[in-house]
Amino acid sequence: MLAETQSSTAVSVDEDALGLPTGKNHVVKRLLSLISGSLAGIVFVVVTGALSIQVIGNKAGVAFDLRNEVAGIVAPRLPILPSLAVAALSGMIIALYSFTLRRGDERVRRAVVISFAAVVALLVIYSYFLTAGRIDGGDAPQGVLRGWRGWLEEGGGNPAVHVVALLSVMSLWLKSDYRTQAVRSQEDRRHETGLTKS
Repeated sequence: MLAETQSSTAVSVDEDALGLPTGKNHVVKRLLSLISGSLAGIVFVVVTGALSIQVIGNKAGVAFDLRNEVAGIVAPRLPILPSLAVAALSGMIIALYSFTLRRGDERVRRAVVISFAAVVALLVIYSYFLTAGRIDGGDAPQGVLRGWRGWLEEGGGNPAVHVVALLSVMSLWLKSDYRTQAVRSQEDRRHETGLTKS
């Protein structure tokens, strides 16, 4: 009887270590995770779009303000700072979903990643509709849309956004691999402990 109690306690501790939901509030956590993932997707696409517009302006020798209107004419230059900012933002998102959240609640993490990827995918599709609506007679669209529509068009068309969305979804399987390894290592430790006691 004592052995069974110790075994059940060990299993409970192992589940906590693996990040499995143990309380009744996991539904609320998943709901908050869906909201946070969705907001993260919107912010990621919008900020990437704003930085992409600055990249366009730097190459063309045009200074854009926050409304995406031409604020002045400058000398063309390499868009080093906005390009680095896009790379840094993409790296932060990938690191967050691949490593930082890896030790957390599995269901909560899945809700965050799936909602993030779904919102990004919807915004990418919407950006294509914005671009398609500007094409007239087969000519390429000219200029940048004003305000948030310009941010969404450029952000949704940025390849970095597509790559980050795909990698965030792939991180779900990465998490499963780590979880499987953790389960196996814990089983091995319990097996070794049993052999030592016997």
